[in-house]
Amino acid sequence: MPIKGIAHVQVSITAGGEDRARFFYGSILGMEEVPKPDSLSDRGGVWFACGEQQLHCGVEDIVSESRRHVALITDDLEPVGRTDPLPLTPLSGGRRRSR
Repeated sequence: MPIKGIAHVQVSITAGGEDRARFFYGSILGMEEVPKPDSLSDRGGVWFACGEQQLHCGVEDIVSESRRHVALITDDLEPVGRTDPLPLTPLSGGRRRSR
């Protein structure tokens, strides 16, 4: 059974962080919010479409600092550059990453 791809990844947000997630992933990055199944709607959080995959922002009581992350692909970082608190530096191939 070969794995053919990734259906979704989940990042953690604190309770009540849905509006911040919507602002960043929805308004800044332009990702479309997708509805959660009714069976999960009472748990909080918010989901976004990311190409054929999804990004799930799931509520956790404690969100500890970590180097874990999701790397997103885009051809236009201009909207992020105006709001990202970390400076961005170019990588080879035109990609950028935080310093």
